[in-house]
Amino acid sequence: PVEPAEPLPRRLQRHARTVEQHLGACRCRAARDAQAELLKAAGRKGQSTYAANLARLDEAIVRACETVGAGCNK
Repeated sequence: PVEPAEPLPRRLQRHARTVEQHLGACRCRAARDAQAELLKAAGRKGQSTYAANLARLDEAIVRACETVGAGCNK
């Protein structure tokens, strides 16, 4: 059986919702993958790497959406 993921810290949950709203307009597969990986990493490492993970998450989403461009499912 797959163990349930630990709940994200409250601040990270808020950011995750913001990211999901952004990806609602630009559903790039690469961006969603980047989001999932970085949020998992942030949850594992805790608050010490919180800011760095959020910065990398935002960069990854922007880069992925720019790369996919017209291929985004609006």
